[in-house]
Amino acid sequence: MKTGISRKHFIKKGILATLSLNILNSYSSIFHKTFGSKQNRFRILGRTGLKVTTLGMGAARTMEPAVIKAALDKGINFFDTGRRYAGGNNEIMLGKVFEGVRNEIIIQSKVGVRGKERLDFNDGIKETVKSMELSVNESMKALKTDYIDVMLLHGMS
Repeated sequence: MKTGISRKHFIKKGILATLSLNILNSYSSIFHKTFGSKQNRFRILGRTGLKVTTLGMGAARTMEPAVIKAALDKGINFFDTGRRYAGGNNEIMLGKVFEGVRNEIIIQSKVGVRGKERLDFNDGIKETVKSMELSVNESMKALKTDYIDVMLLHGMS
């Protein structure tokens, strides 16, 4: 009986997860040495009033929940993802990991616009806005949240 994952793919993913955890542990050590107390590990993000760890995690390159959980365990509270990462599956994975701790973390994602490379105010603005709203709603559903703390326009011209 054939499974959905090849041996080669399984080994590759295992190695990547192990490397990610080791890198996270290295950064965590530097993070704690540099910032020491909990008080010094946080900054206010711009003018948002959001209190984020000075070290955040871009989650685009991992689909391993264990890596995200390790980051949470190390005290990281700022996570970046995007609607298009892993075909939307990155946000789904993060939504599962963040269940029960959503109020303790800051999520940054990116809005996607389907079918338009350029935001053209002369043609199709209503369709573009509708597409952006759809993207934000899909992100919130995938992330299992009713809000996203920071939303970026990604790849807009």
